[in-house]
Amino acid sequence: MTAATASRMPIDWFSPTVDSGAMLRWSRLAGAVMLGYLIVRAPALLAAPTTWEPVGALRPLGSPLPRPILAIVWAAGLLGSASLLVGRFLRPASLALCTAALILFTHRSSGGQILWFDVLPTLHILALAAGLLLQPPNRVDARLAGWALRLASLMTVATYVVAGVAKLRIGGLGWIADGVLERHITYSAMRLDVLGGTASPLAAPLVDLGIASAPLAVAVILIELGAPVALVNRRWAMAWAAAAWLMHAVIAATMFVVFHWPLFGVAFLPLILVFADQDSPEARRSA
Repeated sequence: MTAATASRMPIDWFSPTVDSGAMLRWSRLAGAVMLGYLIVRAPALLAAPTTWEPVGALRPLGSPLPRPILAIVWAAGLLGSASLLVGRFLRPASLALCTAALILFTHRSSGGQILWFDVLPTLHILALAAGLLLQPPNRVDARLAGWALRLASLMTVATYVVAGVAKLRIGGLGWIADGVLERHITYSAMRLDVLGGTASPLAAPLVDLGIASAPLAVAVILIELGAPVALVNRRWAMAWAAAAWLMHAVIAATMFVVFHWPLFGVAFLPLILVFADQDSPEARRSA
């Protein structure tokens, strides 16, 4: 390895060159999933919180935002998502969507519960908007696109590692050995029964078989703490993404807790694209 090559490696890793369509493919998928999420979750996003403990960008606010303001922000998010989905007006669309996501999800988190499945989409939309807004007019800079995808990849990995560390900090190895995950599944099923909902038919058999404790708990911890392997190469990224997707599919099937961003692949696509496209002829020409 030459000295010149070694000196370029950190920059190349953080800003790999990617095919010009990579950013567009991710923005279309992100727009589609965010559009559906904003529509499905509209009642919760537009509802006035019963408690007000402002966090993040809304910390200075002494009271919740009025519903008409929330409705305007929500509509801006819909327009931005739809524009990304069809691939038109990408810069203003990404700016509108990242602003709407930041306000709406922070507003809901200020109601007393910070939801993980709102955090990663917000971070990703911010990275997507930055990557699009910094692009030069009338062309796609492969290096900037690669930087945005790599940043999104790091965000994905970081959130999973933080989730794994949090589990171990709260419960230690007891989170694995003491059946904490099994109790989570049981609690979710019983809560739905008490509230008049329908519990997952898979919850009871899974708990009865005894594999909801240590085996599944070990798998969850390994997937979350092992997330950095997805940054090594495309093969590792695809393998880890498949394992993480399966984890979320099991969570959705047993507890009816849907992490939409990973389940629809938006969380994992940057990890794949940043490796799949960086060796394309167009990427090499623009390097």
